[in-house]
Amino acid sequence: MSRARARALVAGQRQESEGYRGEEDDWLWSLLGMWLQQHRSLAEDKGETSLSQRLKLMANGANNVLAIGLEDAVYLWDAANESTNLLQPEEDRGPITCIRWSPDCAVLAVAFGNSDLSLIDPATGHVVDGMEDENQAPVLSLAWRSNSILTVGRFDGTVVDYDFRKDDMFICFYNGHRRGVCSLKWSMLSGRYLASGGQDKLVHIWDACMPVSRDHPRQRQWLHRISSHTSIVKAVDWCPTRSNLLASGGGCNDHCVKFWNTVNGACLNSIDAGSEVCALLWDKNKSELLTSHGSPNNQLTLWNYPSMTRVAEVSVIHPGFFPWLGVHWEV
Repeated sequence: MSRARARALVAGQRQESEGYRGEEDDWLWSLLGMWLQQHRSLAEDKGETSLSQRLKLMANGANNVLAIGLEDAVYLWDAANESTNLLQPEEDRGPITCIRWSPDCAVLAVAFGNSDLSLIDPATGHVVDGMEDENQAPVLSLAWRSNSILTVGRFDGTVVDYDFRKDDMFICFYNGHRRGVCSLKWSMLSGRYLASGGQDKLVHIWDACMPVSRDHPRQRQWLHRISSHTSIVKAVDWCPTRSNLLASGGGCNDHCVKFWNTVNGACLNSIDAGSEVCALLWDKNKSELLTSHGSPNNQLTLWNYPSMTRVAEVSVIHPGFFPWLGVHWEV
């Protein structure tokens, strides 16, 4: 998504009682409108009254293909030709819990409620790799370190790196969280630092180059443990221009966006956003940060950094409409 479209998205004058009505060529909103219309009957059949559980399962790749998880299927919408494809598993694995494109968009990682994890070729819909282990906890978050190494965060607090090029895919285990890991993000500038946020209200910063102990050669210890959030940490994102700057967002009893110096773990700033913070997205080219929020205001806010003045904001498009940001900035 371009900065111009993002600005249009959050412009205050765009607020309408029935929701946002963007430009006709705004592919993201075209998809959402089409998707809601196509699957309204399915939601009614299942007696669902909230859209938030489906809309949060979104991942937009650098190829401008938006993936949306609905129950046990993934829908792909290609902005180039405005086509929609369905990826449907051959067997019942439970509802999808997380989806994430690889950096080169060659595969889509899809996690299921039965703890299975599949790597799917979007062109063919075939599973090219994956894991099946019913003894593992369900996956809550995913982050690609490279096109072959995937970091997986689970409901029981475990965080693990897997290299799908190897027979023994397990690389290392990150030991720190006590409950479910809601958010994971690798720093693309350095490629060595990982941030994680959890249901235990903790943020961890990990250094992939940090020596491990002789007793546990595949277990990494956190570099910094941050405990200042007062609710679930649903969102973390690295600044794309400063390798030592991390933003994190707290849940319904917190409402804060916090900024961290990852060299020493110091808090640089904390802003009360007024609602639970569900997702964060730095602009790659300007000093701006886009945040999405849940209760009570369900707003989408564009901030200037480091002043943290609001550039634009839109509220109550639909309750629970912005649980996750499934977009990315373009040049």
